[in-house]
Amino acid sequence: MAELQSRTVKAGELLFAEGDEADCAYVIESGEIEVTMRIEGIMRCVAVLGAGELVGDMGLVDDEPRSASAIATADSRLTIISRADLASKLAVADPLLRLLLEVSVKRLRAKLESLRAATPIPINTAAAVEVARLEGELKAGINSGQMQLYVQPIVDMRSHQIIGFESLVRWMHPITGLVRPDFFIPLAERSGLIVPLGRWVLREACHAALRFDREQNHAKMAGKSGFISVNVSAGQFHDPEFIPELASILRETKLNPERLQLEITESILSDTSAAKRWIAGCKKLGVRIALDDFGTGYSSLSYLHEFDIDTLKIDQSFVRRILEDKRSEKIIITIIQLSQALGLEIVAEGIETQPMFDRLAALGCHYGQGYLIARPSPIDAYFAAR
Repeated sequence: MAELQSRTVKAGELLFAEGDEADCAYVIESGEIEVTMRIEGIMRCVAVLGAGELVGDMGLVDDEPRSASAIATADSRLTIISRADLASKLAVADPLLRLLLEVSVKRLRAKLESLRAATPIPINTAAAVEVARLEGELKAGINSGQMQLYVQPIVDMRSHQIIGFESLVRWMHPITGLVRPDFFIPLAERSGLIVPLGRWVLREACHAALRFDREQNHAKMAGKSGFISVNVSAGQFHDPEFIPELASILRETKLNPERLQLEITESILSDTSAAKRWIAGCKKLGVRIALDDFGTGYSSLSYLHEFDIDTLKIDQSFVRRILEDKRSEKIIITIIQLSQALGLEIVAEGIETQPMFDRLAALGCHYGQGYLIARPSPIDAYFAAR
């Protein structure tokens, strides 16, 4: 094996930055290294590593760089190990393997802990390696065509005609098959992969809207200029490149911006100033904004006063209880009446039975979606021969 290189770094020196493709690892011989990671748009210290611990891209685990930065906090002697030399060490079961896995656990534990938790969530080595492996596979899946666009129709409650779709994403893993979104979406959010994943969904959704308009389809949307709705995560909201990329995708696809609706949740609106700037930036491009899961937050009514919202989506927890719970029904009635007074459109989510649909329509709800109307399905299913 080639002789290992070593050097001394100064306090405050950046060793590697978030997203770097650094092809080496660093073993600290003295001093400390501070590891920071972007969490909800803010760089936070997640670990301080001491002598003998590893920083770097953790190539041994999943051959992908970690989304973190390392900064020397004291003079430190670092030994630089190339990935090829690292592989040869692992091949002969060098004790270094145990050291590397232990540090992988430390970094992954920091990723998985709650922002409000005083102590990290316990996690064992096997679980840490599995999380890292899945994160690497998800990144590969986003870049290699494993993601699939699914859509769920939204109908006019009066005419029963489809007027648009909500776009969803599914992961078709080449070995395990279809991966549930409630599994890989949280993984994407924790790892920061939600940003490239969200970008992929946004572009595909714009193309889907154009396809529904130009080609004959089972939804009977050809030539009707229906809209497409896309969910925006907190990670995308905090991404400074989101609005420029949104503008770029609209130019690229040539989709009329009025046919694109971005769905945000109430949690994003907690930072009033940032939310106003973000919404204004999207509206300047001509895009519509929908407030998803409306009614579940503590300040729902104040949001209608503060923010330029076009559509409210009534949370399905109220919709599903509308026939049995008078309080839920009264809440829905109030939301519909308020929205009508403010000139907002209303979408009821989670409609599962015909009586639910009929009652919501009678109350004046504009639009609805749910399993009664159609389950989410691959976009190609709407164009396949029957």
